[in-house]
Amino acid sequence: MSRTEHLAAHRGWKQLLLTGAVLALLAARVPLYWSTGEFVAEDGWVFFAGAWNQAFPGSLLQPYAGYFHVLPRLLAELCTLLPVILQPYAYAALGLGLNAVILAAFYLPAFRRVLPSDATRLGLVVLLALAPHAQNLGLLLGLHWYLAFALCLLLLVPPPPGPARRLALGAAVLLCVWSSPSTLVLTPFVLLAAWRGRDRAERLRFGFTGGALLVVAILVLWLRLGHAERTGSFQWAELAAASDRLVLRGWLGAGLLGPRPAGFLAAQSPLLLDAFALAVAGAVGTALWRNRARDFARPAALLLGAGLLMLLLSLTRTAYVAELATLVLPVHTRYLTAPTLLLYAGLGILGAHLLSRAQLAGALLLLAGLLAFSLPGQNHWARGATSYRLRDALPAIQQLAQQSGPASLYVPADIPYWGPVLEKAGGVVIPPGAGLASAIGARPEAGGRYVSWLGRFTATPAGTWIDHAVLGRLEFTGVERGRVFFRDPAGRLLFTSPLLYPKFWQLEGLQHWTLRDATPPPETK
Repeated sequence: MSRTEHLAAHRGWKQLLLTGAVLALLAARVPLYWSTGEFVAEDGWVFFAGAWNQAFPGSLLQPYAGYFHVLPRLLAELCTLLPVILQPYAYAALGLGLNAVILAAFYLPAFRRVLPSDATRLGLVVLLALAPHAQNLGLLLGLHWYLAFALCLLLLVPPPPGPARRLALGAAVLLCVWSSPSTLVLTPFVLLAAWRGRDRAERLRFGFTGGALLVVAILVLWLRLGHAERTGSFQWAELAAASDRLVLRGWLGAGLLGPRPAGFLAAQSPLLLDAFALAVAGAVGTALWRNRARDFARPAALLLGAGLLMLLLSLTRTAYVAELATLVLPVHTRYLTAPTLLLYAGLGILGAHLLSRAQLAGALLLLAGLLAFSLPGQNHWARGATSYRLRDALPAIQQLAQQSGPASLYVPADIPYWGPVLEKAGGVVIPPGAGLASAIGARPEAGGRYVSWLGRFTATPAGTWIDHAVLGRLEFTGVERGRVFFRDPAGRLLFTSPLLYPKFWQLEGLQHWTLRDATPPPETK
């Protein structure tokens, strides 16, 4: 068939139906995410708060953790047109919808060049929808993993006919490049393809993509070196052990056996899982080398190589290298999201050309069964709200919107650092030297006592140490981002806010948060 006949054989309603089916499967995997109406992780305190606090369109290029996230910030800005209470539902719908569109896109006829069988591509779409390591499924925060996968797919499609389609393809490439740090590993390969390409249209496409990647890579390097916090000082032994856990046991082991069978095998002996992964890696490497002159080897190697490099890049971005090195299986599985999707697509292309139809169908069915068996119990960041709900903070948010001048509002969450901070005119920052009484506008009583929304406490007007009626002696260390911060005599950090009080979050060590209750005891008659 010609390209035109191939395109004519593809029906738009089939693609729409497949996308809807993928969306239903993804939504069924994370029911708490789209049903509770709560922001999850950075979706609240980075993207929702960023769209509230910063002016459009400059907010789109605001980096987070040293990287750009243009598409998630654009979606967050669009959601500000909705009432606040509806925005978490909109985030979930947009996130899951885009995930489904990206995964189902592999069925499009544009990919017949690398994988001619529609049935095989359909089977791979099912595997992509069942893929493990989806801690951030549907989140705007996790969208960058799926955009990294999407950009790799875009590199495989032929140049589309017509200026409108080429413009749409260029816009999609730019959104992927400017929204996903994982895509940076593709820079040298795309630039090399542009230099060695013979077709003018493909050279222009790869050159455009490589140029965009190079610009973002330079900016990211500048941000990481000069403006982002270091993620940690890594030891070579830790890097080697973490690579084993992430690449062998997480990517190849759990990716091809499913998390539950891989966990069972690792519980018997982690070396068994390592041996399985090394055998797979050896077989795949041998197959690629022996078929290196054939057309299908290059796209398969691109997808598999991109997945491996994205994993290794993750080790330079995370503060959990030392922890990963001590685990039997990785628990920070979000780093495996895009690499696992690329693993299935790359092996699918390889298998379609090296296996018989019966062998390939059997392999796809077996892997689909293992992945479906592993679906129950897979972790996701979404959870039902227990103590703090967004709807309870709605009156305070509406009041903040009507205020003029500097203002800050911390919206409490069941996980302390998930609570978004909404600010106007740069927010309110008060140094400790101002004294707690002045900082929160406390009303004076006799004998150096004060009363406010923070309860009763004793302090000198300019003093930083106070005696709280319930928590005892605390050192006031300032007001920032809608929260009042303290340290107790043991040096532990505490903070509260008008919507959080009478509760305080207390930090011990680096990660351990405790919710302390400062409710006064009932008065006895």
